[in-house]
Amino acid sequence: MTSQSGLDPIDAWLRDSKTKADRRAILNRFFECNKTTAAELLRLGGTVLQGQPQTEIQEKLDHYVKVRKDLGIAGSTITKEVGAIIAFFRTNRLIIEAPKRLSLEPRYEQHRLLEKTDVKHMLDVVASEPQKQAVILTLAQTGQSLRVLTALSWTKSKRLALLQVSDRWGFVTIRPDMRNWLNESFNRANVNYTFLVHPESLEILRKIQVRHENRVFTIRPRHMQRIVEEAALKADIQEPIPRRLKGAKWHNVHAAVFQRYWEGRMRLAGIDSDLLKYLMGRKVTLAPSQVLRDHLLEVYEKARASLSLSS
Repeated sequence: MTSQSGLDPIDAWLRDSKTKADRRAILNRFFECNKTTAAELLRLGGTVLQGQPQTEIQEKLDHYVKVRKDLGIAGSTITKEVGAIIAFFRTNRLIIEAPKRLSLEPRYEQHRLLEKTDVKHMLDVVASEPQKQAVILTLAQTGQSLRVLTALSWTKSKRLALLQVSDRWGFVTIRPDMRNWLNESFNRANVNYTFLVHPESLEILRKIQVRHENRVFTIRPRHMQRIVEEAALKADIQEPIPRRLKGAKWHNVHAAVFQRYWEGRMRLAGIDSDLLKYLMGRKVTLAPSQVLRDHLLEVYEKARASLSLSS
C-alpha cells in the first residue's frame, strides 16, 4: 500500500520530520517485532469503522512495549518510541493510545537502586565523621528530598519545634509557610505533612545538635550531595559517567537515589502507596485518621526493622 502521493507510508510520514533516521528505525523495529508491515497495518486499520477502537493495532503496540521492557530497554526510550508509533498512525487517521499501564522507569534510574548493604558500606567509610553519617542516615531513613533536609538543617529546631520526640521516634512537621535560607518555600505540595525520623538517625542528629548550637546540622545542598557522592566512591559503589560536555560527569549514586531506596524499604514492610506519597511530601488525599500521630507511629514501627541500618 502506498500513500495518495505515491510514496511508501513511512516515507510520506517522514518528509517533514527532523529526526528521520531515528523515527524510521523505531517504526521498522515495531513492524519487525510484530512480523508485519506498515502497509499491512494501515490496510487493516482502514477496515475498522471510523470512531471505533483500533483493537488489533493497539494489541501490537502493547506487545511491542512488553518486548522492549523485557529486553531491559530504558523506560524513557520506550516512551519516546511509543510516541513516534502513535504519531505515525494518527497521521494516517488511525487513532491508538499509549498503553494504560506504561509505568516505565528510565534505565538510568534502574541501575541507581541501592541495597541495604550499599548504604551500610557508605556508613562504614564515614564512621569517624558524625556529620557525614547524619547525612546518609537521614537520607536513607526519612525519604525526604535534599531540598527539604537542607532547608531543615538551616532552621533552628528549638524556635520552630520541628523535632518532637515520642517513643524514640522524631516527628517533623513541614508547613507551607516554612522557608529555607534563601527565603524560598520548600514545601512543594503546599500542605502540612509529617514524617518520622528513625531512632538511629535521631541518635546521630542529637550529637550533631550539640555541636551546632541546636540546629539539626548546618549544611548546604551542594555539600550534602558531595558527601553522598564521595562516600559512595569510597564504598566502591559509585560510577562516574561522562556526559557530552567536556569534563562533565554525573554519578549513579547521589542524594535523590535515597528516596527510591526508602520507598522500597517501606514497601517491603507493607506500607500503603498513598501514605508513602504523603510521607514524602507529595499531594495526596488521605482520611484524617491516616495522618494522626498514633497511626503514623504505628506505621513506622511496622517498618522499623526494614529501615534499620544497625544490624
